[in-house]
Amino acid sequence: MRLKFQPVKDLRNHLLQLWWQQSGVAVPRRSQCTLYRHLSRINGVALSSVEPAIQVRYPAWSMVGLVDDLPASTEEGESWQGEMVVDYPERIVTRVSGGSLFCRQGFVLTENQQEILDLNGDGFQQVFPFAGKEVFVPRPQRVPGRLLVLTNSCAQRNYYHWTLEIMSQLRLLKEAGIEFDWVAAPDRRPFVVPSLELLGIKPAQMIRMGRYTHLQADELVMLGRDGGYPHPRGITYLRDTMRDQPWSKFESSKRLRLYIPRSSCVSRRIVEEEKLVEALSVFGFQSVRLESLSVQQQIELFQQAEMVVAPHGAGLTNLAYCRPGTAVLEVSPTSRPCRYFHGLSHINQLRFRVYFGRSVRRLGQVGTEADIEIQREALLHEVQDLLAHVEQPLACTV
Repeated sequence: MRLKFQPVKDLRNHLLQLWWQQSGVAVPRRSQCTLYRHLSRINGVALSSVEPAIQVRYPAWSMVGLVDDLPASTEEGESWQGEMVVDYPERIVTRVSGGSLFCRQGFVLTENQQEILDLNGDGFQQVFPFAGKEVFVPRPQRVPGRLLVLTNSCAQRNYYHWTLEIMSQLRLLKEAGIEFDWVAAPDRRPFVVPSLELLGIKPAQMIRMGRYTHLQADELVMLGRDGGYPHPRGITYLRDTMRDQPWSKFESSKRLRLYIPRSSCVSRRIVEEEKLVEALSVFGFQSVRLESLSVQQQIELFQQAEMVVAPHGAGLTNLAYCRPGTAVLEVSPTSRPCRYFHGLSHINQLRFRVYFGRSVRRLGQVGTEADIEIQREALLHEVQDLLAHVEQPLACTV
């Protein structure tokens, strides 16, 4: 049973702390360490540099709709207009001898129960905010061999972060020449196991990380994280790996025009969406609910896509599998000008455009999750314009 009411969560965590104080192990708060600042103080931690740091300049994105209603800048003071510069840090694979891994958020501890903050999810202070000088966790279950850690606070609950922060990072293992015996994967979303199987990991190797699972291995292996923006090498790895599968539709002559609705979601739904779906059907678009499809089926659809129209959301993660020249029209509320899919589309040489509609907040919604009111004729004009240039890849400079 999921307990979403915060006072109930706090009571549960308090009772667990009392129980684990008697039967578990202690993690001293004062001995928390940050890996890169205190590496010399930690025994059994090894780093392998796999990819150098790079800087990528993305061109100005094509914006239409209520562009004048956008905020002047991001919270960091950067403009939404013009070029976007992304600094991708050095990619590092970390190995921790005798380390342990706690819960699906992925709290990483050294052999002597020191928390390695740079490798963790939300941190103990988020899950157990009222704990004292020590946090108590259950005793770990021993796992012989090398355990690959695929847990992360965001990635364990969201398809976008899972695909771009976890799946795309598996390329680093091959480049570093590191093999593994087991995989620690979050036990929360249905896309986790099927997506790992598509990358050649067997279900028998997977250990599902629940809310309070605690594992200790001979060695933990952790991958560097890409953060929010898609990494050029990560997108290339995903696209090419799936293109080379025997079931791939990447080279299929059949082309599809897809509309991806969010009518089953609680945020960023298009107002009067059924009228938009009806209008798009005239141009040969089919409305597809991705949540009803397997990961492989979603990939196959996007491999065949001639054009994709969709509200801003995790479904657009599948643009990673499109072939160059695919047209994309993202529909976004003015309260959420987000350039993740602009960057992804540029890497994959897709013809990308974003349409900004008026933000319409329903009860309980924050601005970034607002629904979207569109001018249907104006949006359809953009669809027609993009259709006139599909299958003409944009030049990619990354």
